[in-house]
Amino acid sequence: MRFVRHEPVRPRIWAALALCVVGLGVVARVWSGLTLDSLGVLAGAAAGVSLAAYYLTGEHALGRRDPLSLAAWTFAAAAVFWSVLQPPWVFAWWSSLGEAVALPGPFHGAEVPLWALVAWIVVLGVVPYGLVLAALRNLGSTRTGLLGMAEPVTSGLIVWIVLSESLTPVQLLGASVVIAGIVAAETARAVPTDGGAPIAQWPPG
Repeated sequence: MRFVRHEPVRPRIWAALALCVVGLGVVARVWSGLTLDSLGVLAGAAAGVSLAAYYLTGEHALGRRDPLSLAAWTFAAAAVFWSVLQPPWVFAWWSSLGEAVALPGPFHGAEVPLWALVAWIVVLGVVPYGLVLAALRNLGSTRTGLLGMAEPVTSGLIVWIVLSESLTPVQLLGASVVIAGIVAAETARAVPTDGGAPIAQWPPG
């Protein structure tokens, strides 16, 4: 928003972003066996740029169509792109879709066919991005992006409960820092300039 659309961003938002990034680093324990792979760094940077572009272009496109139809066009374009890059007929696992797969965690002992898990992954991939578009329409790019930083935290809590993977006290502290950053951004408001009520709000809404 600041460097592409040249819209002003309050200092409190920058501080909130810093809290979120630091908190995510603590959750990921980046200091533990830290090694950097150049290809991995480039892939991560490209993913970040792609997500930012998705937020900005999605918010712009929502001025002309509803979230559901925009999500349909988005996934249709993605399907064409990946079908060219990795054609479905070259996959070697089609014959394995009928095989039974044991479930982990609290579902231990239960088995489902592999195709059911693939379908579940597709649903969990499509629905969230549709909800993101709905959020962009109502909250804007900045607030949606900040709220999205809670995803690794909530994912960690879910695997803690469902898969019995533990989080260390330091990681829980990092998760608290992320949440604090999000709350700080969501409660930021412009300072009154006329001695009365604020003339603007940031984030809007």
